Amino acid sequence: MRPLELWTNLTSLNRGDPGELLDRAKMLEADGWDGATFPDSNFQNMEAYVVLTAVAMETSRLRLGTGVTNPATRHPGVTASAMMALNALSKGRVVIGIGRGDSPLAYMGGSPVSVKAFETGLDMIRSYMRGEVVPIEMAATALARNSKEGFGDNLAMHHAPEGSLIKWITADHEVPPLDVFATGPKVIELAARKADYITFAFGADARRLEWAIGVATAEMERIGRDPASVSFGAHIPCFPHRDREVSRKLAEGYITAQARFGVMTNKVNGPATEEQRANFQRLAGAYDMDSHGKAGSAQAKALDADFIDSFGLTGDPEPAVGRLREIAALGIDRLQLVTSHTATDEARESYRLTVDAIVAEMRAA
Repeated sequence: MRPLELWTNLTSLNRGDPGELLDRAKMLEADGWDGATFPDSNFQNMEAYVVLTAVAMETSRLRLGTGVTNPATRHPGVTASAMMALNALSKGRVVIGIGRGDSPLAYMGGSPVSVKAFETGLDMIRSYMRGEVVPIEMAATALARNSKEGFGDNLAMHHAPEGSLIKWITADHEVPPLDVFATGPKVIELAARKADYITFAFGADARRLEWAIGVATAEMERIGRDPASVSFGAHIPCFPHRDREVSRKLAEGYITAQARFGVMTNKVNGPATEEQRANFQRLAGAYDMDSHGKAGSAQAKALDADFIDSFGLTGDPEPAVGRLREIAALGIDRLQLVTSHTATDEARESYRLTVDAIVAEMRAA
């Protein structure tokens, strides 16, 4: 059984201040977190690979990941080369968090990639990182323009590459794990076949997490893969505060962004009570991408207090510890606790409660 890992987010309130991001990274390492992720959403945050490289240079132990990237806004070969380089630079501290895409594509006028295209992207990233040749026709499918036109038609070229290969990667380079961010059954099953890690984005609802783990393990058993060979993680909003109303207000923006994944196609993924379904459906009908992740938004007002309290960890920290222990007992060995930004007194208090009253207790257990 793997030791429990505790991860959190690198994001800071001032998204355009690199100094603030680096200060947070150094604080996270000093506070004993195992790892931290940064979102690959260029229109919402600073360039992820630049930030993660800077953080790698400023830290020595903290593991680093994308939270998350996707196979559409970057060619799989670009992702593979960048993350292999970052893994070498950081001495093996990288995890590639990847999903089908949401806000990065929405701000380019696109939608999440299909499950089939997602699988092709995962296969290409894996092959590139292993130093394998990707068929040039497959590589071209990830280029919207060149997939429709013949490669090199307008270039002065005597001999075009017969395959797509990252030439600097050698057998000595360590390949970082692929962590698929999953919310629906098809992606969970795909992750069960292809990923090293699976991170379930069902909040702190143990019943829904148990369902998701069941989908993954059933698929692994079907194909003869040992479930113990894959690390299971849970992505959980964690915003404790002694004043529950303050806690809910800190949590609501992120909870709307994450809960939306459970109803992206207007169909609720996994088991849900009637009350939960009503909240998911109101969220789907009210979601405004211009207010993505913001407290006080129309979508935040669509969720009732009970839903916020069940999806995230709010209020006093002591009950949160019990809920996390229940979740870990399901077979979760990585807890990705999304914590408060540290720019206000209330946010700082929430973050310190997370570290001192939740993380410390989980470590002790």
